[in-house]
Amino acid sequence: MKLLCLGNSITRHSPAPQIGWTGDWGMAASCMEKDYVHVLTAKLDAAGKHTETKFENIAEFEREPETYDFAAFDAYRAWEPEVVVLRICENTPGEKLDAFGEAYERLISYFEGAAHKPVIFAVGPFWRNDKAEELIRLAAEKHPSTARFVSLS
Repeated sequence: MKLLCLGNSITRHSPAPQIGWTGDWGMAASCMEKDYVHVLTAKLDAAGKHTETKFENIAEFEREPETYDFAAFDAYRAWEPEVVVLRICENTPGEKLDAFGEAYERLISYFEGAAHKPVIFAVGPFWRNDKAEELIRLAAEKHPSTARFVSLS
């Protein structure tokens, strides 16, 4: 199974020695094997699914949702993932949340428009943010054939 996880530093953060971060995995974890991407992959593999995983930081999508260039996702869609996990929203400034909601719904549509139609998991915020959670849930509900909302609350 091809699994694509797109998110912010919780999904992947490249080394940044200036802040004391030397890893290249989800920042919430002490090592690669403990971040959510690799825990999920290990569980799927243990369940008999051979999982090929890609995971990327798309925090710029959160910061600039109104101007983000969706062409940046072309290679991911062309890879034909069977499952897409969207784990983003914490870096969106409050005044851009409405634009984020619109861009998030377009992102689901973008992957839904692929010939292979992946299952998309639209995951709510790590930290409580009722508005972001609602926007993500509403975006997923507009695509009931492919998207599933997952609340972390």
